[in-house]
Amino acid sequence: MRPDAGAAPAHILFLDDDPFLSELGPLQLRRLGYRVTGFQDSGAALAAFHAAPQTFDLVLTDLVMPGLPGTALAAAIRARRPDVPIVLYSGSAPASAALPAGLEVDAVLQKPLRLQELATVLHQVLEGRRC
Repeated sequence: MRPDAGAAPAHILFLDDDPFLSELGPLQLRRLGYRVTGFQDSGAALAAFHAAPQTFDLVLTDLVMPGLPGTALAAAIRARRPDVPIVLYSGSAPASAALPAGLEVDAVLQKPLRLQELATVLHQVLEGRRC
């Protein structure tokens, strides 16, 4: 599902430490009609978010990241801007089982991310529905 044709495309902050996925993810999201800023390093992603928090419409991050895991990134982003939608995904363990108590995210996905499922979830989350 593509964003509304008349509206500016949503801007997604995308994070994955896998070099292949950090290239493929933004390409796929752009094919869906989104603007994407991608990172392989969660510290760099958080710094970019803190530098311009209002420019991002959604955060899509891998759960397992070296240094600052996706859950810690999500918590830091929520502390700065509680309204931004956050979608976590993981390939190792059920991502929902790894969420710390009190951390709310808008959706949790499992790798491999299927394009149609991702498109549907992003559309729903951007429309304000939790998945």
